[in-house]
Amino acid sequence: MKPAVVLANIGSPAALSETAIRDYLRAFLSDREVVNLPPLLWQPILRGIILPRRPRALLHSYQTIWDHHRDASPLLSLGQCLADKLAVRLGSVPCHVAMQYSPPALEEVLVRLRRRRVLVIGLYPQEANATCGALRKQVSRLLRRHPDLEIEFLSPWYDRQDYIASLAAQVRRAHGQTPFGRLLVAFHGLPQQDIDRGSPYKNHCETTFNSLADAVKDLPLQAEIAYQSRFGPAKWMQPYAIDRVRDLASRGSLAVINPGFPVDCLETIHEIGVELREVFRDAGGETFVRIPCLNAGDDQVNFLARLIEEHLRAAPA
Repeated sequence: MKPAVVLANIGSPAALSETAIRDYLRAFLSDREVVNLPPLLWQPILRGIILPRRPRALLHSYQTIWDHHRDASPLLSLGQCLADKLAVRLGSVPCHVAMQYSPPALEEVLVRLRRRRVLVIGLYPQEANATCGALRKQVSRLLRRHPDLEIEFLSPWYDRQDYIASLAAQVRRAHGQTPFGRLLVAFHGLPQQDIDRGSPYKNHCETTFNSLADAVKDLPLQAEIAYQSRFGPAKWMQPYAIDRVRDLASRGSLAVINPGFPVDCLETIHEIGVELREVFRDAGGETFVRIPCLNAGDDQVNFLARLIEEHLRAAPA
């Protein structure tokens, strides 16, 4: 069978509206891998509190980052750019984008490729149940409905040297344009109970952070790790990014990079670039730099192409 590649991601609203945001949140937050609470406890909270209120608040945030040219969220439009460039780099291997909780739906994309050997790549460099685990379970359910599909997975690449080198190059470019003395390496957080139950996510994040900090140790900056996007009253992974941004404001200059997000999205463009920038400035900080994700840059295209080629060579059809 000829190979094909599917770049899978969480998802985003299909349109710039409260209804689309509500539909996306309902699908995403109903997955037990994402919110590990009994449905009898969680669903009344989701349907009675979050879904009636949260979409309106998020609509303004999405309005500030929406790609109006493609009429899509950055997660989708940048992901499609990455897939297009990756397809050119690979030559004869087509590349597609699929979302787990929004269009283009994972099942529809995979069914269209049923006569190919499909390599599914979750755009999650660090392993977590809410991302990689949820993706594998979704595909397992799809295989029960479509047993003729041939699907393989690419493992997370949190410790790949070419991935680390790409991140380091991004830091160097940003530092060359606007020098900064502190670098906050921010990953999406998880509830602490997930880590306590044995998730490798914290270890993967720390491995990425330590490797990146070592790769830029010649620059005049100090790097530290933090976790963003805390949701709800439960204890999440610490230190919290918002607390560190506030504390580091007294140092004058700060840059934030998000190695856990291959392409920019709401959590990087708005949460970091708008919300945490305001926190930093309100606390007296002067220079705040949001370092873009790798997106469809040549560095990311090339190392993902190498990953795919290595996988296909190691496990020929």
